Amino acid sequence: MKVEKIIGEWYDVNCYCLSNDSNECLIIDAGAKVEKMKDLVGNKKVVGILLTHGHFDHTLYLQDYIKTFSNNVYGNENIILSLKDTTLNQGDGWYIEHELALQTLKGDGKLDIGNFEVEYFSCPGHAPCCECYKICEFLFGGDVLFNSGIGRIDLKGSDKQEMKNSLKKLSDIEFNILYSGHGEESTYERQRRNIAVFSRFLNR
Repeated sequence: MKVEKIIGEWYDVNCYCLSNDSNECLIIDAGAKVEKMKDLVGNKKVVGILLTHGHFDHTLYLQDYIKTFSNNVYGNENIILSLKDTTLNQGDGWYIEHELALQTLKGDGKLDIGNFEVEYFSCPGHAPCCECYKICEFLFGGDVLFNSGIGRIDLKGSDKQEMKNSLKKLSDIEFNILYSGHGEESTYERQRRNIAVFSRFLNR
């Protein structure tokens, strides 16, 4: 599987295009302008858009993505609240006015989207609607895990205990490379240390 990244203009947010031999692709997050993502998609068929959470920097162009690529959008069951509440999505007045036909994910599980097998994990803490995805040997951590850190827990909707629980869950998942919502990718070995350090920090 091929993973390509583009960076949006707000907080250097990462958005990803995943493609495979079947000429299908998945998009993860919608924080970069649609023209940039079109360059990565090319003539491939977008079979789904996965959202890691509802903060505005990750969802700013979601309605454009739906119109351009696909209305098969997946996100945590709590994500609609963030998309429609400017105090939850950190958007300083931005919110989505129109109804969206999102396919909401509850708990942890697996689903097939086109020829992609996707494992999904509910990981609240940074936001109530944080979702992590494992596809092949890659983990897409959104704003839960970063190269050398974890997501903020001082925002509206954040929760320290839930972040601790999410880190424990992620520590039990094996993967090769972590792709985060901001910053550079990271390895499984680095994240084992990262999770251990911040789990101890959160227990103070």
